[in-house]
Amino acid sequence: MPDFIHHNFKDRSIIFKKSNESQIILDKDLENEIIEDLKSLPELPFYIIDNKSTFNVRNSYLKNSLIENYLIENKLKAYDIYEYEGRKYIHKNELIIETSTNITLEDLQNKLGLLYTVEQVLNKPIFCIHSEFSSIDDLIEMVESWNFIIKLEPNWCSTSKYYRNKISARLSNYVEQYPLPLNKIYEKLGFNYFNENLKLNHPISICIMDNGVYKYHKDLEAVIDDTNSKSFISGELYQTPNIKEYHGTWCAGILSANSVNNMGHKGVGIGTKLVSYRIVAGSDKHNIQLSNFDLINAFYSAAYQSNCDVINCSWTLDYESDILYDALSNVSEKGRNGLGLPIIFSAGNYDKEIKFPANHPNVITISAVDKLNIPLNFSFGSNVSIAAPGINVITTDIPDGAGEHYIPIRGINDKYKNYTYFNGTSAAAPIVSGCIARLLKHNNTLSLKRIKDILKDKKSLDDFNPEFINTSNEHYGAGILNLKKITKNFLENYEV
Repeated sequence: MPDFIHHNFKDRSIIFKKSNESQIILDKDLENEIIEDLKSLPELPFYIIDNKSTFNVRNSYLKNSLIENYLIENKLKAYDIYEYEGRKYIHKNELIIETSTNITLEDLQNKLGLLYTVEQVLNKPIFCIHSEFSSIDDLIEMVESWNFIIKLEPNWCSTSKYYRNKISARLSNYVEQYPLPLNKIYEKLGFNYFNENLKLNHPISICIMDNGVYKYHKDLEAVIDDTNSKSFISGELYQTPNIKEYHGTWCAGILSANSVNNMGHKGVGIGTKLVSYRIVAGSDKHNIQLSNFDLINAFYSAAYQSNCDVINCSWTLDYESDILYDALSNVSEKGRNGLGLPIIFSAGNYDKEIKFPANHPNVITISAVDKLNIPLNFSFGSNVSIAAPGINVITTDIPDGAGEHYIPIRGINDKYKNYTYFNGTSAAAPIVSGCIARLLKHNNTLSLKRIKDILKDKKSLDDFNPEFINTSNEHYGAGILNLKKITKNFLENYEV
């Protein structure tokens, strides 16, 4: 059996090399019992991810008859772990295929038989095939011979697994609101002019793809679209985050927070609705990306099922996917009934070239600057569209969650544990997403091309900091967003 798997991405081959480890994913209901049993097995060199649910084990020890029999008796399967650019992945014997449009789910299931299960992305010609009995190599060999196959690749997903140990919905009641300090970033951006001069003519929704949003925050409770919000993580019924999964709530506050009686925080996209897609679980140290197939499904669902107008993605991936690339192309070009759907990605905080999917030509990629308009030492490259503030951006937080991040004001720290300062390109991206959403709320006939033209117009932007020696469009893109300038430019030159 080959010790690697490759799939094509554009004009090059992506090679995932098989490691000397396998991963076993436990049934949540049995995890404690099984883990205790496994600990009693002789000389088993395994480590548990997040202390439960999943463990990795050296392949050589899987040949131990005692271990092998235990796995069989408990219906547990060991999945080969592959490595790509320092990260570990499994595919669980799942293959994503893109077919010609005349193939249906029923056609494919009939062709494969009962030993395989097949899922489809909405009504799109994209399927995921799973087999407990065939190896991924045999599955690829079989599928490659079909004349209706356009593209295929393993359904890669991270080797980490995470189950929530405390649901944020069970936290204490709403935290009392207090007037927040002057938002210096909003003042610099010209937020008041922007907010007062753009009208609220049309219902607009932003899809936030992240680790869930704490909808019980006073500034967010009326903002979340419960009907369309959902989790794409297997076994979860709703998008509510864990007490430590604060990243999505931080982004949500910048996107659409709507404070009560001017107490609390206002998002840049104030007046818009949020559709929360929970696509990732875990804390900063133990993030888990869901499978690539589920991610593809999420983008198509945002565009054609939830009918969102903007998608905010404050993240990047560590691998490339041709089928996900095609999904982004389709959604960005055909979403919003053919006008084009703006997909905003953060450039990343890696101090290196921008990663996929933020380097897709159709998406809007945002870098970050400090209060002096000097680029932060984060990702950069020719794919940067524009920059936005990314230091000390005030936003909403999960109370009692990320306690070390709350805003200390007047020494009464406990009163402000439901707000935080947010840094990085993850904070810069929702500023731009919120801005685009408000432009669409004023005029919902704007095409994606028109939106990009407005964003990159020099009349909408602040100039580079001349003291920054390496001034280039790789750090700033076309320039630095200024809400007051873009409002004036839009009303004078782009509204007609």
